[in-house]
Amino acid sequence: MCSARVARPSQFRYAQYSVTRARVGTKNQPALAREANRGLLGASSKFIRAGAILALTASFCICVAAQQTKPKKRAPKPAPVPAAPPAAAPFHAGETLDFTGEWLKISGTVTARLIAVDQRPFFGKPCWHLQTQLHTNNPLRVLFPVDDQFDSYSAAADLQGLQFEMYLHESGKEQTNLLRLSSGADAVSVPPGATIVRVLPGTHDPLGFLYELRSVDWSKTSELRSPVFDGHNLYDVRAELATRSASTQVAAGTFTATGIAIHVLQRGVEMANTKLTLWIAQDAARTPVLLEMELPIGFGRLELVHAANEK
Repeated sequence: MCSARVARPSQFRYAQYSVTRARVGTKNQPALAREANRGLLGASSKFIRAGAILALTASFCICVAAQQTKPKKRAPKPAPVPAAPPAAAPFHAGETLDFTGEWLKISGTVTARLIAVDQRPFFGKPCWHLQTQLHTNNPLRVLFPVDDQFDSYSAAADLQGLQFEMYLHESGKEQTNLLRLSSGADAVSVPPGATIVRVLPGTHDPLGFLYELRSVDWSKTSELRSPVFDGHNLYDVRAELATRSASTQVAAGTFTATGIAIHVLQRGVEMANTKLTLWIAQDAARTPVLLEMELPIGFGRLELVHAANEK
């Protein structure tokens, strides 16, 4: 029987901050230049990593918003009943979606790939293996070279997170985190090298949450709410129907798509100065085609370039 550390999401905040500071080369720089460099690289770091996990998921700016913004008070609302995904998922094993990103009006600064790898047993539970890969391109790569991969193992029935894996290759450094999610309701098997993270029942990781958004029939559902663990912190993410149908043009073509507004809350308070809209095509696969972001550090978007539907 292997031993494993048990952690809560709040413990990861300090670890993330420490890693970010270590990556900023500030030796022998004037104090003002050090602060500017730290701020720029810190913001870029959070933007890029969040892009890998969340830009393709509706929770793109969780990491950015947590560090860059102050909470905005909202009137309390009763939590809606979660929408159950259909018996048959609209996506299938082997689906590969390629995206390109624009940040601060600079095109092609980020490329990303989203893969529904396969459906398989995971410690005795049927699950989806989901994966996203992220790479930065020039001119952003000169400042922050990134080649990251994130893997999600999410329950086939409701896409609840089982294990979230982070393989980070950033600025010449490598880091691997294997995070086994557990609500404590039952015993979980833990692979060697993994850390058990205690989360709320029904928690998704960001990739699982994106695929749940695809599983929802938005012609019959107006709102979906779920706790989401992003690898560092636990958030309450609310997705609501914003635009029922609109023509949406991206690199892959023109789609009739549904606009979903994403709200990220922590301790019941929404992140301020943050606006996210995910556009899901009204095709059989409910393909995510565009994510528009208004963040404290600027405007960005990720758009679909190519979809491969190999079965």
